[in-house]
Amino acid sequence: MPRRRLATTYSGRIAAATTSPAGPSLTVTVSPPPTSSPPHDPRGYPLPRRHLVCAAARILRSGDSPSPLLDLADYLRSHSLTLTAAEASEVVKSLSPDPPLALAFFRFAAESLPGFRHDAFSYNRVLALLFRTRAGPSEAMRLVAEMERDGVVGNVSTVNLLVGMGGGGVEVERCLELAGRWGVRLSGYTYKCIVQAHLRSREVSKGLKVYEEMRRKGYKLDIFAYNMLLDALAKAGMVDQAFQVFEDMKQKHCVPDAYTYTILIRMSGKAGRTSKFLSFFDEMISKGCVLNLIAFNTIIEALGKNKMVGKSLCKSGHASEAHIVFCRMWNSHEKGDRDAFVSMLEVLCNAQKTLEAIDLLHMMPEKGIATDVSMYNMVFSALGKLKQVSFISNLFDKMKANGIVPDVFTYNIMISSYGRVGLVDKASELFERMETTSCKPDVITYNSLINCLGKNGDLDEAHMLFKEMQEKGYDPDVFTYSILIECFGKSNKVEMACSLFDEMISEGCTPNIVTYNILLDCLERRGKTEEAHKLYENMKQQGLIPDSITYSILERLESRSQRTVRIRSVFRQPCLKLSIFSGSKTNNKGTNAAISDAPLLGTIDVLDAFEDDYGGIVVNPTSLPNTSNAFASSLQSSLSYWSNQGKRGVWLKIHEDQADLVPIAIKAGFVYHHAEPGYVMLTFWLPDGPPGLPSTSLHQIGVGAFVMNDKNEVLVVKEGKCPPHCSGIWKIPTGFIDKFEDLFSGAIREVREETGIESCFGDVVAFRHAHQVTFDKSDILFICTLKPLSFDISIDESEIEAARWMPVEEFLSQPFHQEDQMSRAIIDICIAAHQKCYTGLTAHQVMSKLDNRVTYLYTGYNREATGCVPEI
Repeated sequence: MPRRRLATTYSGRIAAATTSPAGPSLTVTVSPPPTSSPPHDPRGYPLPRRHLVCAAARILRSGDSPSPLLDLADYLRSHSLTLTAAEASEVVKSLSPDPPLALAFFRFAAESLPGFRHDAFSYNRVLALLFRTRAGPSEAMRLVAEMERDGVVGNVSTVNLLVGMGGGGVEVERCLELAGRWGVRLSGYTYKCIVQAHLRSREVSKGLKVYEEMRRKGYKLDIFAYNMLLDALAKAGMVDQAFQVFEDMKQKHCVPDAYTYTILIRMSGKAGRTSKFLSFFDEMISKGCVLNLIAFNTIIEALGKNKMVGKSLCKSGHASEAHIVFCRMWNSHEKGDRDAFVSMLEVLCNAQKTLEAIDLLHMMPEKGIATDVSMYNMVFSALGKLKQVSFISNLFDKMKANGIVPDVFTYNIMISSYGRVGLVDKASELFERMETTSCKPDVITYNSLINCLGKNGDLDEAHMLFKEMQEKGYDPDVFTYSILIECFGKSNKVEMACSLFDEMISEGCTPNIVTYNILLDCLERRGKTEEAHKLYENMKQQGLIPDSITYSILERLESRSQRTVRIRSVFRQPCLKLSIFSGSKTNNKGTNAAISDAPLLGTIDVLDAFEDDYGGIVVNPTSLPNTSNAFASSLQSSLSYWSNQGKRGVWLKIHEDQADLVPIAIKAGFVYHHAEPGYVMLTFWLPDGPPGLPSTSLHQIGVGAFVMNDKNEVLVVKEGKCPPHCSGIWKIPTGFIDKFEDLFSGAIREVREETGIESCFGDVVAFRHAHQVTFDKSDILFICTLKPLSFDISIDESEIEAARWMPVEEFLSQPFHQEDQMSRAIIDICIAAHQKCYTGLTAHQVMSKLDNRVTYLYTGYNREATGCVPEI
């Protein structure tokens, strides 16, 4: 009979043997089958009995009994069962939605179940529960004290949970002390928890120190922890350390996300690291990171509002790049974000990118953003400062066509703008139109028009408007009186100026230092020395502190009476500082936008200027006086003032629309420095002795491009217009590099323009330096090798007669190249470079701290060949 494989096997012993008529029989005492040991996991720990865990959880979660814990005890006792630590841990897990019940069961198991003892896993389960319920570190430490009292040794998970619940500092140190006592080896996750604990407590230096130790041991963070560390370093101003962490992050193959780049871009912008900022942005785009709204707003803010960028926006064009970024993002969105658009509009206006600002203003309705009068006022103010009044008129018409009603600030800005360019009729017409609307003029409006009339010679009209202003119940302020006093003074109506000053005081309007300086200057110019001294004494009695402008006027005044030494000794006191705008100028947003650069500078006859890095003066070309007489007067006063201040060189740029001012400056002693399309630059050296200002550009830069294909053919051209001695010669493409163009870019461009061939840059193999070439300039020609990327020639017939691929032997056989030593030497060097027998200078992108710019360094170092050259 075959054996039943699934039969149960029993064992037993024979108790007795008997014989009966039926035959012999055996009495066997059978032992029960051996019970199999409970299943274990691969680590040797017993697996929990799922049916028992489910039954216990069901009893405890039953809402029918007032004492579920006692019900569980009865159930286990009636079935002669008890729970293991692993099973108790699973019960705690199933009760986690009800933390008080879970904690009560945890205590109950230790106190009521016979033979039960918690282990590290069950304690970890409760610690995890405390972590999720955001319990404090003190409660966790009490549980650890119980754990140690019961003789239970924690493991690495215990340490991780405790560190995660801690707040850094002492609490982290206590966790590390427990880890040492338990003999726990810290894992990479533990280090990550410690770093994050320090960062949560704003202990950035400690967190960075732990990270460095973690890195030495070969561990790495995840993307969330890396971002947390980068953000903490950025907020703490530890910029270089953040850059290093970012490089470590990439070396550990942790891919940065959009938030990573957002942190780096914001940090770079605030730290003035423009090149880093742009580099991170380019990298972000190239990696395919989605430019979310937070990242975008960060980019706009860093490009346009940062102090560093605010100083260099006009010089380096970063506002335009911000605009490009802006348009790139919002072109892919049907609906725009109002705050982002307003921020971008402000950036463009501050950077004088008025055309882009107007385009952006027109783009807003297309993106579902309603424009308002404040946005238009922002653009009007920027246009007014640049004297672009034609754009103001057109934009004003479009604004009204769009149903937007101008407010008083709009009119003030426009009247002030028309006044700057001498359009008195336009300003007056706008003022009259304003009076017919519900938007009535205010004091600022009157000030703007009075200033416009007075500065452009309509002094009687200005005075009549001043009287009308008083009749209508408007109280003139210090600016109103200062404007009129200045106008009367410059018209040699000193008595009227003094009378107006007395009226100002009698009306209770207190003069400020600017008003006193205006009248002092007026009296000094008319030779009224005694009256000027009396006015100066009144100013001191009023408690006003004379500024450097005051002492400059007094020095001119005292030079008439041989008392210059005393004034100069006072003037040179170190406590005196330049304070052109010493008045109590209000800062109501929008109110003074119209007169933010009202011609009060003219009241003290000092041209608007700023100091350069070498103790010199750079005059603002957009704020020069409109009339020749005003410019001549201000120029002389400015030179005297700057000389007294110990300044050195003066740089004066005059745009072509004010070319009539050039002869006046030349007559005053300025000399030509250089000229470009649209302006001429003049200089003046204030100290005695030879001028110390740098000369204009002395060199012109050209490139020659040697392009050879795999057939040993050289790309050559025959120029259509050239000197007779070069006529008919096949030569390599050459040309001058453009403004702001790199050498390699110029070489690639010249090849493309002359022959239509696309190429990539190789290296610079030689350069020629010659003198007295065009217009007595020196000339540097850089010889570059390039590799062709295309081969079909298409010439520029306006410059090139012909172009072709010529075998190198034929190229060399030309009589010109055979006879000309320079030409033959250049060709030999280029051929040697093509054959890898000669190494030229290759372009490497580097960052310089001198100007915080990314530039190109041309070097012959070969890292692969030498193995000892620092990587650039």
